[in-house]
Amino acid sequence: MVRSFRSCFIKNAPHCASARRRKHVLMFEHNVQDVVKTLSAEKLQGLWRMRKARQYIKAVIVGRFSKRMKRSTGKWYYIDPNSPNR
Repeated sequence: MVRSFRSCFIKNAPHCASARRRKHVLMFEHNVQDVVKTLSAEKLQGLWRMRKARQYIKAVIVGRFSKRMKRSTGKWYYIDPNSPNR
């Protein structure tokens, strides 16, 4: 079976403008399935990298700042113990 295929799955996405301008490409069904698997794997890898980056940034922030409470107001605030302007 021959099928028309575009590389972008999301309609009206700004990053897919170049994909919308291109014409459809005729591919065999098994080729389309290979392309879809590859694009899906790339998407998952990108999501995993973003997750790990968020976890890293959170760990850096938690390790850098310390939480203190102001006794007169009872409110919490964060300080950077390594900052020269404490």
